[in-house]
Amino acid sequence: MKTMRIAALIIAVASVHAFAEDAAPNAADPTQRCFTGLARDARLEAIADKIALDYSGDSTSVLLQRYAGDDERAALRLWHGLRRQCFDAGESFRRAAFGAQARTVMQSAFMFQQVLVSRLQKGEMTYAEFNRRRAELAASYDSRI
Repeated sequence: MKTMRIAALIIAVASVHAFAEDAAPNAADPTQRCFTGLARDARLEAIADKIALDYSGDSTSVLLQRYAGDDERAALRLWHGLRRQCFDAGESFRRAAFGAQARTVMQSAFMFQQVLVSRLQKGEMTYAEFNRRRAELAASYDSRI
């Protein structure tokens, strides 16, 4: 809950309208391309049907009221690191394509999602709660990470 309040505050301070206009999906974005590749990564098979691995973030229909098992936790740990690599791969692109305010919102949203992934991996939340919070965060700034 505290994470969501902080995210809402950061997003409220930023110009959400300007960010939404700047942040349209872009096939040239290395982060987006990388996230798309994660959806096909066989090492993440244990979690592929429970959360959206790609850039879309569309997993709100998965409402599993259970915690991750051991094999899923291992896949979540790997996904956490791979997501970081994907996000880092797009740093130069974001610097050239977006203003400072939009980049700050993107960075904050990504970090909050990484916290959610960690909490899911540690067994602190169910898949349903993870997917709901991820969707709420994405909806709050009309973009997906």
